[in-house]
Amino acid sequence: MAQGNKIEEVLFRTVEETYKRFQAEAANFYDVSHADLPSHIPYPDSVTRITQAARAHNEALESYRAALKRLNDHILHGIIPPDLQHLAKK
Repeated sequence: MAQGNKIEEVLFRTVEETYKRFQAEAANFYDVSHADLPSHIPYPDSVTRITQAARAHNEALESYRAALKRLNDHILHGIIPPDLQHLAKK
């Protein structure tokens, strides 16, 4: 396998993994903020759960965005992320 393909494989896999995490966190956020609250009015304990779910959702989104940027930078500009430089030298 060519080195460029190996790097792309790692980057694509990272995008897929972060997207799956983002989807899961988005579903969790929806459940916590809507489905778990029959009256759709948050109770005091629910505010903490909603805040935690929102934080996890935002972190997952940022991870997904970063993975997409790394992949795009590699494909469009040939940039090899520092943590994958070892794959280019083999």
